[in-house]
Amino acid sequence: MKKLLLLIVAIICVLNSSAQGINSPQGQSATISIDSLSIRLNKLQHDYDFMYCDYELHKLLMDLKDLSHSVGRSSNAVIINYYNGIYDRGLYNSYVSDYEAACGFLDSLKEKIEAEQIAVGVKIMSSEFPDAELNVLSAGFKTIQQAVTSVEASLNYYNVSLKAYRSKK
Repeated sequence: MKKLLLLIVAIICVLNSSAQGINSPQGQSATISIDSLSIRLNKLQHDYDFMYCDYELHKLLMDLKDLSHSVGRSSNAVIINYYNGIYDRGLYNSYVSDYEAACGFLDSLKEKIEAEQIAVGVKIMSSEFPDAELNVLSAGFKTIQQAVTSVEASLNYYNVSLKAYRSKK
């Protein structure tokens, strides 16, 4: 019986000292440290979300610029051949094939842009970007839309060049 009583007293003493440990400065510093780490983790997640969105927009813009440059080079080559009076049916078919591939690539980029708008919208909702970051992302989408318009104009010029080249035969 004495042993049982001693065991109960020992358990109460251990529980009491554990409860005092939580309220001690060491216990409070552990809680503060966990809170600090949680805040840092949230900041890192926010920064990652913004950098991811910005990177994806930049990648789309670079794809559009590459396409625009490629279309511009091809249409210039067609015009040079047109002015030099050179007509080759095989070359014309190659240019037409290149034009159709560029149109298909632009269509796939447009789909990718729409998907990215949705993905960025979800990130915006979940990360609560400040106004400065929202402005950067908004400007990125505006630049992408201008690039799409530019590529469409380049493709239109390429098509006109091809028609002129074909009329040379």
